[in-house]
Amino acid sequence: GTGYSNVTRGTHVRFTSTSQEQVRNPSVTRISDTKFCITWVENNNNGPVWGVVGTVSGTTITYGTPTSLHSGAVRWDEKRNSCCVYDPNADRVLVFYASGSTNSDAFICRYFTVSGTSISNISSEIQIGYLEKPRRIDAVFDSEHNRTIVAWTTAGSGDYKIYTASLDSSASTPTTGTIVFQYATTDAAYHVQIAEDATNDRFMLTWSQNNKVYGNYITINNSTITINGGETGGAVEVYSAGNN
Repeated sequence: GTGYSNVTRGTHVRFTSTSQEQVRNPSVTRISDTKFCITWVENNNNGPVWGVVGTVSGTTITYGTPTSLHSGAVRWDEKRNSCCVYDPNADRVLVFYASGSTNSDAFICRYFTVSGTSISNISSEIQIGYLEKPRRIDAVFDSEHNRTIVAWTTAGSGDYKIYTASLDSSASTPTTGTIVFQYATTDAAYHVQIAEDATNDRFMLTWSQNNKVYGNYITINNSTITINGGETGGAVEVYSAGNN
């Protein structure tokens, strides 16, 4: 590896305008060795979703023009969130967010293409679910099976769960299989993350809750997801006394 003293850091680059304040929970996905995409939610203007493409040359970052991906309200309040992931098989970026202005909100996916540093061909909304206060979101692309696995948490009253869904990317429009969930007992879960364990053909989930970090895994057969231990079991406490 490279020693810390040998790491060269470039100059910070601002890619949002002065009107785009209170940026919430940016997400980044790698498109190539020299190109990436960032999505974020603008909190102070009722939560539009934005995207921008950047390129890297040495330690220099160059950005295109930020593009509006969704102009309506994005829930949930101060927890507004988005997540993006690159699909190399279809050469497109998928972005996920919760759309609505009430406690029950649609969990949405859109996709778009990238040419240079420009975003184009933004799709219409694909509704994955209609859930109470979808919250934190993470996603990973499974190239071997040509699918995107997305995970998110909810914070509705008595609806403390970690959800996962599989999107088939073989069609021109991604299609969603059955949504499954893991109960998060009696308190809201935060900061869900998902990662592929290709060696064991499964996906690992982690989330924080009550100053602890939990983990579990799911397996997928076609579009059917199976949670280790079922809806109420299988989760393992991996760290305690931390902070949400």
